Amino acid sequence: PAVDESGDPVLAEGEEVLHALEDVTLGFSSAAPAAMGEGKLVITSRRVVWVPLSGGGSGVEVPASSVMLHAVNADLPRVSVTCQVDLEALLRHASPGGEGEGEEAKSAPPAGDGDVATLEVILAPREEPHVAGLFSALSTLASLNPDDYDPLGGP
Repeated sequence: PAVDESGDPVLAEGEEVLHALEDVTLGFSSAAPAAMGEGKLVITSRRVVWVPLSGGGSGVEVPASSVMLHAVNADLPRVSVTCQVDLEALLRHASPGGEGEGEEAKSAPPAGDGDVATLEVILAPREEPHVAGLFSALSTLASLNPDDYDPLGGP
């Protein structure tokens, strides 16, 4: 993700910061957690952005449309928030042209047999009391970006 000189993500026009928190460990899959280290987590009105504190390596950006669900997870060494991310939507966002693929891409049904390939993303703040604020910000992000796909075909 593009960041400014202070390490904060560059915001698009109309995009607002909902929550920002330093010292958040980013990992993948609670079955065999693979941590990318500590970084700054910024949840905006359109996406989730994690930027490493070390300044080395690249960060991670997940558009709101890719976050399928989130939950507090107390089964790991640190209480955290686990998110299921839709890999197809994430890859569509990362491809040339990004989410500008048109309204069809946003409202299209899942490909194949209806199974959606997901990635489990773990966000673990250094201090447990920050988990509630993180969960709340992700809930706000979801409410600001409702899913356009209606599997029943209704309005």
